[in-house]
Amino acid sequence: HPMDDITIFGSVFAAIIMHVVTFDAIISSSYHTAFNFIATLGSYAFFFISHFCYDLITKGSFYSCMAVAIGEPTFWLAIGLVYACLYVPTLASGFYENLRTPTLPARIKLVRQKHREYNRRQEMLLNVI
Repeated sequence: HPMDDITIFGSVFAAIIMHVVTFDAIISSSYHTAFNFIATLGSYAFFFISHFCYDLITKGSFYSCMAVAIGEPTFWLAIGLVYACLYVPTLASGFYENLRTPTLPARIKLVRQKHREYNRRQEMLLNVI
């Protein structure tokens, strides 16, 4: 079967949605563990393996459509543009807000650091005297 543009578009769109949702889950998670890392890699692997297995089993109109799409540089350009358009502004504004108004744990860390420096200076003065 010749591949229609709509089948390739469907495969590319599904891959982009999978990338966006998975990356959003990574960004939204405030506590990163080895399990989160393995689950993220597993979701990527499961998507591509299930897509290729479906292609091999059905051999229908979607046969090898994802392989053709992945082989094109425009697929990777589309993935990169989606990340750039969706996440660069989000990450930049998040970093700016964090620098402008630190979170409570960041403030506590700063106060503790200043307190340690003050104690260290006091000890140095007492040792000099």
